[in-house]
Amino acid sequence: MADAARKRLAKEVKQLKKKPLDLIWTEPDPANIQEWHYCFEGPKDTPYEGGFYHGVLKFPNEYPFKPPAIYMYTPNGRYKQNTRICTSFSDFHPESWQSTQTISTVLVGLLSFMTEECPNAIGGMQESKSERKKMARESGAFNKRNEKFCKLFPYLLERM
Repeated sequence: MADAARKRLAKEVKQLKKKPLDLIWTEPDPANIQEWHYCFEGPKDTPYEGGFYHGVLKFPNEYPFKPPAIYMYTPNGRYKQNTRICTSFSDFHPESWQSTQTISTVLVGLLSFMTEECPNAIGGMQESKSERKKMARESGAFNKRNEKFCKLFPYLLERM
């Protein structure tokens, strides 16, 4: 089944290179196509504006029939760092997953949940707006200390 997952992921790489997402960059780990790193740019008029948020999607051998595990590395005030994120499109809720979902739909959904102002929304924590703005200002320096981020997203370093 891992071959099917790798084929699907390779197809999605090509699609995302042809049609990139707004405010979202993705790069598969060169050594493991089943591990995709992503970076969100904080949307305007949100507490995340000006921030860059790095995380990873870990795809099971059964992808696209089973969902990825999702992690966020950059402190952000919404999702806990280095902890699996609980969403309807993550491995926390495989019963909600549909094989028609893609990396694009997962990442767009994750960014959307991140910017929601709902205290009980999926994600794990809700820092104050001022704390999230502070984290946004500090996100670039945090990411620049991450060797993996620098290797995968060198084109973002001067934007931070």
